[in-house]
Amino acid sequence: MTGYLNCVAAVPTSPRARDDTDATAPHNPLCDPPAPADMRYVDFLLIPKERHLHPATAAIAADPGVSLEAIHHFNVLEDGTAVVLMEFSGGVDRLDALVGDNPDVLSYDPSASEQGAFVYSRVTADEELQQLYSVPRRRELVLDTPMRYTDRGALEVRAIGNQRAIREAIEDVPDGLTLKFISTGEYDPDRPESEDQLTERQREILRTAVEMGYYEEPRETNYQELAAELDLSSGTVGEHLRKIESTVLKRLVP
Repeated sequence: MTGYLNCVAAVPTSPRARDDTDATAPHNPLCDPPAPADMRYVDFLLIPKERHLHPATAAIAADPGVSLEAIHHFNVLEDGTAVVLMEFSGGVDRLDALVGDNPDVLSYDPSASEQGAFVYSRVTADEELQQLYSVPRRRELVLDTPMRYTDRGALEVRAIGNQRAIREAIEDVPDGLTLKFISTGEYDPDRPESEDQLTERQREILRTAVEMGYYEEPRETNYQELAAELDLSSGTVGEHLRKIESTVLKRLVP
């Protein structure tokens, strides 16, 4: 399993780090030169080294009354600010208190939903955030929204494009962010989701394993720690991961 992570998971984003990559790493089909018409998807976790992409989301994440759920749309404006449509769960009043007077939130329009709120806002965007938001446009990628937050604060993203565009986009990710690979495969919009996706439970287990470093070299966690985090037995975790790995590897090696 570790071999196929070398090209995408925990990809080094600085030029020097990429130059030092082990040339003898196991073969990964995602690293191969692409066929021109080959449209693929890649699912990955985007993890800020400072734990949050923006100061406003850091304030929200620290409050137990509100939870970050998803980013539905975003766009960088010509003046360097960004507009974002985000989804939150929890009390709208508490959300107002957290971001209403935040200097990094330039405008803020909430709309209450059944579970919480959708918020359209214009926010400040530092150089790193502007670089990140511009990657899909510069590399001709489509991001499948919504992009959902995990319980541990990472953002789960699906990018759609050819292999070359995906590789180049990975190289453009700012140094302050880490990518951790989840899965990849040929993108077929007509294929039923049940044939293309892991189950939601499997995705939760895989996200947790990736975030906690199970697929790092050396490993940063084990079945027992994953079991405690997921409230499962270690045997159940192992069984789930073996099934997940089998599914993902079959996509990587046709």
